[in-house]
Amino acid sequence: MVMLGVFLFFIYLISICLLISRWQSQDNRKWWVKILTKNPVCIYYFGPFDTVTEAQVSQLDYSKDLQDEGALLVTIKIEKCQPKKLTICHD
Repeated sequence: MVMLGVFLFFIYLISICLLISRWQSQDNRKWWVKILTKNPVCIYYFGPFDTVTEAQVSQLDYSKDLQDEGALLVTIKIEKCQPKKLTICHD
């Protein structure tokens, strides 16, 4: 019976540690400019930026560059995230 209590206590402790770790890693995420285009159908991430203001200022340059390359912009968003890929295209 005592072993079960110790085992459950360790499960509880590990769960708390995992939750705290996940919460801290989310707080360390940076700001990114996310641009969706069609023709080509792609999602582009530009960043990382320390502040949302830095990302907002930079979004105009990135969108202009994509338009100069012939992309049709659909949406531009500023997100706090950690993208796994910086360019995702759907052929």
